[in-house]
Amino acid sequence: MNKKTRFIVGLLLLMAPLASQVAQLSHHPKTLLRCEAEITARNRYGPAMEPAAVLKAKMYFFLYHNGTGFIRLNGFIERQEKTYVLNRELHYVYDTPGDEAAEEDGGGDGYTLRFAADRKHAGDTVPAPLWATFLQSEDPRISYHVAVEHVLGNLYVVSTLQSPTFVCRRY
Repeated sequence: MNKKTRFIVGLLLLMAPLASQVAQLSHHPKTLLRCEAEITARNRYGPAMEPAAVLKAKMYFFLYHNGTGFIRLNGFIERQEKTYVLNRELHYVYDTPGDEAAEEDGGGDGYTLRFAADRKHAGDTVPAPLWATFLQSEDPRISYHVAVEHVLGNLYVVSTLQSPTFVCRRY
């Protein structure tokens, strides 16, 4: 191998990791919204409507331009003097209403979410039946309408038909 060939091969070997990183950055989805909130929710549990279960968690909401996103939840659920650790990611796909729907309701800020994956992380001890009283994230056939409205500065109001409105701080 002559000097010129070795130089070109060496240069290509040095540039390969850089090209790989640039390619990964171009495939990473653009973030439309990334915000955090502290949520508290109370639900009745079971068919006999037993006393309430209370969910308290820090929520991180990610919405990407490519029709995907995820919600990260870290917190706990208390029910009948038992505490369950909540540590999971809920990956979703979403659709936005057409232009006609946006004109009708004056917004265009609505999204229809369908959960694609419910990933429990280490330490998550919430039983599936208890979790389902708050959110049915394990059934991809169920969709949720979510409205996101910019309020002021880095604050957004996120609301759904099933649950109360909460304020989400963009970061």
